[in-house]
Amino acid sequence: MFRFLVLIWKPSHTQQCATANQVLQRIRASSTKWESMLNTDGLTALQVSAGNGKIPCRLSGKSGVVLGDVFELGDITNATRLEAKLDGERTRKIVNSEGRELIENCWGSYVGFIRADGRDDIHVICAPASDLPCLFVRIGEITLFFSRTEDCLELCPGRFSVNWEFVVRFLLHRGDRYIQGTGLNEVSRVLPGECVTVGSTGVSRALYWDPVNIAASEPIEDHVAAAESIRATTQRCVSAWASCHKSIVLQLSGGLDSSIVLSCLANAPDRPAIQCLNFVTPDEEGDERKFARLVATATDTPLHEMYRDLRTIRIDGSRRIERTSLPSSFLKRLFFIGVETEFARTHSASAYFTGNLGDELFLEGSREHMATDHVWHHGVSRDLLAIAYHEARVRQHTIWGILADALKYRGKSKRLSFYSELIESNVFLSKDVLSSVTPQSLVPAVVRNIESIAPGKRAHLLLCFPPLSYYDPLGDLEKPEFVAPLKSQPLLELCFRIPTFVLNAGGIGRALVRDAFSKDLPREIVRRRTKGTSTDMLREALRNNYDVLREMLLDGLLIEEGIVDRRSMERTLSRPEALTVRQMSQIPVFYSTEAWLQNWASMPSAKHAVA
Repeated sequence: MFRFLVLIWKPSHTQQCATANQVLQRIRASSTKWESMLNTDGLTALQVSAGNGKIPCRLSGKSGVVLGDVFELGDITNATRLEAKLDGERTRKIVNSEGRELIENCWGSYVGFIRADGRDDIHVICAPASDLPCLFVRIGEITLFFSRTEDCLELCPGRFSVNWEFVVRFLLHRGDRYIQGTGLNEVSRVLPGECVTVGSTGVSRALYWDPVNIAASEPIEDHVAAAESIRATTQRCVSAWASCHKSIVLQLSGGLDSSIVLSCLANAPDRPAIQCLNFVTPDEEGDERKFARLVATATDTPLHEMYRDLRTIRIDGSRRIERTSLPSSFLKRLFFIGVETEFARTHSASAYFTGNLGDELFLEGSREHMATDHVWHHGVSRDLLAIAYHEARVRQHTIWGILADALKYRGKSKRLSFYSELIESNVFLSKDVLSSVTPQSLVPAVVRNIESIAPGKRAHLLLCFPPLSYYDPLGDLEKPEFVAPLKSQPLLELCFRIPTFVLNAGGIGRALVRDAFSKDLPREIVRRRTKGTSTDMLREALRNNYDVLREMLLDGLLIEEGIVDRRSMERTLSRPEALTVRQMSQIPVFYSTEAWLQNWASMPSAKHAVA
């Protein structure tokens, strides 16, 4: 897996230079083979590419370096990587804009370290939509940036303490990773689309990327034009990611999103070797083989079917998990443990592609505000009745009820109802904890002024920031890089500009993207409205691990700290056969968070740090 370490200090400060030299000596003495990407006064950048072929982009004159995968925004038909060595003119644009040039004219999964012109300040920019972590700690008066927390622990194994406020918000979000801060008080992070400046006056922050502003600008309402743009942009993004790898694995469920990714991979100019992997379950509702076979045959791609039974998962409370700065839900990873790594190794694949984020981005499930959004944009128009009819049919409401709601919230809407529902629907947190949380405190830090856009688009944006872990929470560093090409900045920005009533035209989930790829995919895939499910198997898997769950959750730190209501958790775990879908979605997050807490508490240097 790709990792980086970047050390920043003030070269004119004797003590900072001494501290930096000590840390660099520890890095050189470590067992990890770090490669130097930039070494200049006050800024040293190192990385481990682990065979992923990530070529850093160096700015001229040692003005900085960009680590990770960087693509030019460019023409819609191109998928060009940023040059490995930038000329003086491009470097000046990046430096003079304090890194904004990267956000505005590049995209990908990268972190840029840019030296300010004529000053010791360093601007650190994280790509919008990137899952590559960018974390940092202060060591004395110098700053260490890193992507993997355990690499940091080797260099500064001091005491770390739990940020309980973050833990509460994390649990309410059921694993959201776009909350400001981290689970450790001593560790900070750079959010996607954010610039953190390390200078003589300390650390300052500025958000460069504003998805709300993008959603409010130049809406695309012409169905044909929007469909053509979605198809072209999706193809460009998938092609760009494909160009980074010679051989990949695609998890092909046979659903619309993974099928779209495969179609685009098959048409990529630099088509890699592709192996499709479909997981077969004993649950008839989860068997999607016939759909996966259809699209694999249509693209002439090898398909491998692998039998996996979720019910066989055995949770080992003593299993080592990665020490991370943020908790990460890992129970579902037990279902695939070792499988993806071994399969990728067998086929010499350096990446594992998925169709993740397609439901949220192309808007499958949220069709509750189409009429309201139309009124928000156009007032009462001749198209409103048809849109209200389609929404009423989907929601099984009357047209008049839909119209009444749309007119009631014209120009306004219920304030942050999405987050109010998160608070109200949580069944495990204590009343004291819930009473201390406000909906506003749960809004992702990358989203500002969200009430200034239509309510349906508001919900759409919030759905598009789910947690996608970059590193394996179980510590498998040999695991291939996971790539979700649908989570690409150009595609996100395009879909943000398309109103909900266009994305779901006719009240059909993902209607626009179905039309966009209607000529590229088998008709059965385009028309498919069902999804593979494993609800019954997940319920049985949790029931089979009843004793481990009870021991971990009823005698853990979450209850000891008064965050979890013991009676509620005990009542739920006493009847595992009656678990609701909502409870099943929350238990893995609570279990993983408890395991994360106990993992940090077990460190010799962290005794009582979580108390």
